[in-house]
Amino acid sequence: MSLADAAASHFETLTQRTFYVVDTEYTNAPDGNHIISIGIVPVVRGKRAPAADELYIEMNPGVPITAETSAIHGFTDAAVAKKRQFAFHAARILAKLNDPTGVFVCHTGVDVHVLRAELERLDDRKAAGAPNIAVGLADLPDLPILDTSALPRQLRVPEVGNRTTIGLTRLADIYGLTNANPHHGRSDARVTAAVLVKLLRAAATALRHDTLEDLLDEHGRGTLRDPKVAIVTHRRGPSEPRVPAEHLARHTRPLLDPAAPAEVDAWMAMAAECVQLRCRYLASAAEVAGRENGRLLFDQVVALLPTATEPGQAGTALGALTRLIRSRGDKPALAHTRAVRWMTKNQPAITASTPCGDGGSLACPDCRDHAGCPRDTIYQPVAEVATRGGAGELSEGRIGSVLLGRTQERGDRAIKKWSHVQVKAYMTWLVIEWERANGVRQVLIDRHLGWAMDYELHLIEPRLTLLLCHQYAARNQAEEAIALATRVLAARTSDTAYDELAEWRKWAVAALEQQARRARPRIIRAPRLARPDGRTNPNPYATD
Repeated sequence: MSLADAAASHFETLTQRTFYVVDTEYTNAPDGNHIISIGIVPVVRGKRAPAADELYIEMNPGVPITAETSAIHGFTDAAVAKKRQFAFHAARILAKLNDPTGVFVCHTGVDVHVLRAELERLDDRKAAGAPNIAVGLADLPDLPILDTSALPRQLRVPEVGNRTTIGLTRLADIYGLTNANPHHGRSDARVTAAVLVKLLRAAATALRHDTLEDLLDEHGRGTLRDPKVAIVTHRRGPSEPRVPAEHLARHTRPLLDPAAPAEVDAWMAMAAECVQLRCRYLASAAEVAGRENGRLLFDQVVALLPTATEPGQAGTALGALTRLIRSRGDKPALAHTRAVRWMTKNQPAITASTPCGDGGSLACPDCRDHAGCPRDTIYQPVAEVATRGGAGELSEGRIGSVLLGRTQERGDRAIKKWSHVQVKAYMTWLVIEWERANGVRQVLIDRHLGWAMDYELHLIEPRLTLLLCHQYAARNQAEEAIALATRVLAARTSDTAYDELAEWRKWAVAALEQQARRARPRIIRAPRLARPDGRTNPNPYATD
């Protein structure tokens, strides 16, 4: 049986149970989070179930919707005023999940805790004598939990690296998926379902888990009755800058459709305020608007950079540009034919922009989330656009004819041609990672990595550095690998890939020290006891 056949057979094994992908939108209150909408999308035998089998419900949370959460998902008090509350829908939601062999899937554990909190409130109301409370926490099926924000690291997805969790937007982008309506319960659940299928295929290809139960045991996120998933929310902490309610109200009107000039002007006025306020909601607003209006907004957001004169403001503007570039639509914000030229032209302005502060309210949203400052990483989405080309995805044909070539005579053409060195280096890494994931011959991968070394691209792209470090270590050249990692880390930025490289160096140094300790001759320092007369025991340390 070939590797492909084995992976296909194993994928069938891993998908014998039904996965119930759940996403909630909610608002904060003194007693916790209250659900506003919930989407449940089944995945049956590795495929998303038809729309008729999905469940999507909008409800009144029973508490005022905060301006912060309204800025994320767009729900307002007026929009849900006439809808029924959770108690009315609870039995229907639990019935949808009532599958003894099912698996509960979420992206971060907040959906689990929000659902449990709502059921606990029903228990409290029932204990207080409230009528018509038919279900509670005891009726929640005890399904195992699978968290798609943590599963990529467990499966060693290359682009995720050493991060404990990864956001749904970035994960969807890695797999080339489009979220038609971010922060909408049904749309997010559908994208999470598509991501789940991709991750299960990766697990099947790796052949590391014999059964789904083995994967769930290693995942270790518990069950709905005994969850072991962390709550990950975006509440405003003490380090978050204060954003006026009047500004947050602007975020409740996202640009979902092709916009008229007046709507573009209003959105740009909001974006200009966001930059000054270092508002975290500009990124999601740009991601949504970029689907239909990316080309209209892109250059205007670039024009905000000169106004970003204080720490954290340039990072906020560049974070919005990152989302516009990565936003997939019929009319991309940055055309692949223009991407490298744009980066080369604008690099001086980006480099000269005001850096973020050390943390807290003077940092951009990405720095506050420890996700890598866009001032350091904006070349990456530019390289992704340029590398994928008009088709929006890599292929052997594009690599061979346009990017790196496939023979020595035709090879390394893009390395010579592309003017921006960071884009060039990241493009090379994208190609090599695609080749590794798609079974390209190792000799060709080594050739492409060799060309990158010829142009010293491995010294400016930590992902290429890490690939080489692994190769050196496999050839028992650990000292050379550690020296290379140390040299590259001397120019460390906020890019999270440097964190992974630093962790690898730490591990490699420890392994080398342990190897040296084991190689030293062992000296026995215990005194030799005198052998009594007439004793025949050959052990000199025996007492009898």
